[in-house]
Amino acid sequence: MNIQVERIVIGPFKENTYLVWNKGDSDCLVVGPGDDGMIIIQSLKDADMEPVAIINTHAHLDHIGAVQDLKNEFGIPFFYIKMKIAY
Repeated sequence: MNIQVERIVIGPFKENTYLVWNKGDSDCLVVGPGDDGMIIIQSLKDADMEPVAIINTHAHLDHIGAVQDLKNEFGIPFFYIKMKIAY
């Protein structure tokens, strides 16, 4: 397994959206999609990537703004992973 990661920096806060996939495979995960869905969608299409799910670790506005655009475009599920970290 050779995991690849591409970072897309978008929005006024310059937040990071990540595409994660196995090398040689076109299926990918979209992690933390920021506020400009069209840029993410175009990046996916330009790279011939097929998203299979959206994953978020938190629900700040600058990391969920493109969720609905991606769901509408690709018909993929959205997963919110609530993480609890002991300090």
